Amino acid sequence: MGLAVGDALGLPAEGLTAARQKRLFGTLSSHRLFLGRGMVSDDTEHACMTVLAYLEACKDGHGNGHGDVQKFARALGKQLKHWFLLLPPGVGMATARACIRLLLGFSQARSGVFSAGNGPAMRAPVLGALDLDLEGIIQFNRASTRVTHSDPKAEWGALAIALATRHLARAQTPVFFPAYLAELTPHLPLEAQDFETLLEQVRSSLERSESLANFTSRVSGPNGISGYILHTVPACLHAAFSHPDDYPQAIQNIIACGGDTDTTAAIVGGLVGARVGKAGIPQPWLAGLMDFPRDVRYLEALANASPRTKPIFWWPVQLFRNLFLLFVILFHGFRRMFPPY
Repeated sequence: MGLAVGDALGLPAEGLTAARQKRLFGTLSSHRLFLGRGMVSDDTEHACMTVLAYLEACKDGHGNGHGDVQKFARALGKQLKHWFLLLPPGVGMATARACIRLLLGFSQARSGVFSAGNGPAMRAPVLGALDLDLEGIIQFNRASTRVTHSDPKAEWGALAIALATRHLARAQTPVFFPAYLAELTPHLPLEAQDFETLLEQVRSSLERSESLANFTSRVSGPNGISGYILHTVPACLHAAFSHPDDYPQAIQNIIACGGDTDTTAAIVGGLVGARVGKAGIPQPWLAGLMDFPRDVRYLEALANASPRTKPIFWWPVQLFRNLFLLFVILFHGFRRMFPPY
């Protein structure tokens, strides 16, 4: 739910610089996609598919006690094929190419394309929230990443988000970023030195109480947080660890930075949501989600599902929903052509 609400709040501002976003929307403290309501993008859809794939992997009690990783990869690949055929709007280029490869018969081990986009990171919070040990998270994160992205940087970034979710959900107050780094860095390879340097910059920035806006401007540039995973992940970690117990503040801060706002807000929503729970998400933000079939009721049912009792998902409805969302997104794109500049 935390991921979905962040996704829906950030979607209207996707691709805008911080300055342009502020002129068009002011502070995005409510749903602004369609008549004061919000809808989710591929970020939430991928998170839901990840949970369903994990449930499928656990159905027969195989693997390391937490499910069969290979079965998880196959189930996720199958769902991605169905999802792509229903014409989801705004699909990332790497994910689209991977889905096409899956449809052409490539196996899940060979479908991923060499890209360091942030797609795997939006699937990572739910993996960190599962009852998995560290080795289980590493294995499932690797499988989740490589279905669509084969660049190692994508895997490192997604693992950082998964373990951050796990840490935030379990840590006592106050939360210390160095303690999280101590959990993560032993599981990063030697070639991830540049990524570790970025994580150290996050630590230093948090210790100096630097604003998220200043930090992201230094790391990602003045046009907002890009979809490059080494821009997305440090910014999301900074936002979540700055306000680990304040969901609204963390979400508003990351959206205000501009750029790929639906994905960054979705990831931060997953990170902080895993800590504060449903009670920590403003009720008007939950009530404002008008999406279907992945509405709040479906998300709750999915959270409480078991391998043998999964919520029903009406795939045919998704096509009409996607066409409607495409219309809304095109309207926002047209609106951006006009003042205020």
